Amino acid sequence: MIEATHFIDAMMAADLERSQLQAVEDRVAQARACIARRCGSCEHWMKSRSCPAERNVNGYSRGPSAQSRAAMSCGSYQLSRRSKSSAEKVRQDALDMASDYGLAVLVPELID
Repeated sequence: MIEATHFIDAMMAADLERSQLQAVEDRVAQARACIARRCGSCEHWMKSRSCPAERNVNGYSRGPSAQSRAAMSCGSYQLSRRSKSSAEKVRQDALDMASDYGLAVLVPELID
């Protein structure tokens, strides 16, 4: 009976560590999503005078949605300050979580 208890404790500890690691990895993925090359993370998005994909039609801006991948082929793409700061905040959260959990996780630099 004692061996079964140790086995169950070990399984629960492994499951806890796996869920903690998954939480940190989710934060890293969230940080990467903040700086993904898409229109919504571009400094020029929704600015009809500086974004080549935006057009002013009868006084209304018309252009790609925030999730559009049109920025991948756009030569004017520039990562916005807000996206940079959001990514760094979420990255720091991932580092803090890893430290709190005692996990040795490599959290990559996101922005050069």
